[in-house]
Amino acid sequence: MVNGARHDPEAVRRLLAKALAGARGGDAEAVYTARDFGLTRFANSQIHQNVIEHDASVRVRLAQDGRTGVASTNRLDDEGLRDVVSRAMAIRDRAARNPEAPTLPEGVSAPHATFGAAEGTTTADPSMRAAAARAVIAAADRADLTASGAFSTETQTMAVVNTRGVERSETSTLGKLIAVVLNDAGASGYSQAVSIDASEVDGAAVGAEAVDKARRSAGARDLEPGEYANFLSVWHTPFEFTLDFAATQPSQPTEAGVKVPCRVVARVRIPPPVMLDVLGVLNENVGRYRESFGEIARPGQAGGDTATHDRTEDRPGAGGYH
Repeated sequence: MVNGARHDPEAVRRLLAKALAGARGGDAEAVYTARDFGLTRFANSQIHQNVIEHDASVRVRLAQDGRTGVASTNRLDDEGLRDVVSRAMAIRDRAARNPEAPTLPEGVSAPHATFGAAEGTTTADPSMRAAAARAVIAAADRADLTASGAFSTETQTMAVVNTRGVERSETSTLGKLIAVVLNDAGASGYSQAVSIDASEVDGAAVGAEAVDKARRSAGARDLEPGEYANFLSVWHTPFEFTLDFAATQPSQPTEAGVKVPCRVVARVRIPPPVMLDVLGVLNENVGRYRESFGEIARPGQAGGDTATHDRTEDRPGAGGYH
C-alpha cells in the first residue's frame, strides 16, 4: 500500500477485500491497523529530538469446522497478502477442532467513521509541534525556570471486513502536550493538554499553567507522612472521649473463631466540650462534600464498601467502625 493511502478508507477496504479473496474454505476475517505517530521532545529549555513513526499491518483470521488459524503481516503488497493468508490457512488446517468455537460475527457495511478525528492532527508536522514547545519554553524563560516535555500527535485507522457481511472502519486522532518546569530552588510545576485536534493545543497556556504551579510550590516543605488507619474505636469516660485510630490486618481463623489483628496507630483524647466543636466541624465538612460530590453511600449500600461495626462492653460507651 502506498504510504499516503494508509488512512484512505476506500483503499483500506479494497486491501482487505483482496486479502479475503485469497482465503479458501470456511469463514474469513481481515483486520487492518495503521498508525502515524510524531513526537517532539524538549529538555533544559531546548528542543532536542523529533521522531516520526509509520506502521500498518493486516491480521487474517480463518475459521472452518471448529478450527481457527490467525496470522499477521506488515507487508501489504500482493505477495505479502498471499503469504499471510497462506500461513493462516496452514495454521487453521493443523489446529485441533474446538466444537464450541464461536462463529465470526455477522453484520453489514457501514460508512467510514471519523467523529474522533481532526485534520489539525493528521496534518501536524514537526514545525507545528516545535512552535508549541517553544511557547512552553518562552513561558518558563520569563520566570527563570527550565522547561522539559514532549508534544505528540497520532493518527490511527482501524478496519475490519469478514465474509459474513461485516465491513467497518474508523480513523481517530490525538494530540498531547506535556510540560514540566523547575529550578534549582526546588520549585516545580506540571501541566498537560490533550485534544483530538492538535491545532487546539495551546502551548502558551500549558506553559503558563506549569509556571503558575511552580511559583506556588516555591519554598514547599516536606510534610510528615502520617499514619494509615482503617478502623476507628470511640469510647468515653465522664471526663473525656477517646478516639483510637487503628490499622487492621487480614483476619486469621483460630479455634475460638476469627481473629482480626489490629494495631493502634494514634490515640486522641478530647474533652467533652471540645468534642462538640469536633462534631460541628465534621458535619460542616460532610455538608460541603455532599455539595461538591453528591451523597455519600452508606456501608452496605450501592457504591459503598461493606463496613463492620463492633461494640464491646468492657469500656463505657465503646464502639468501633471501619
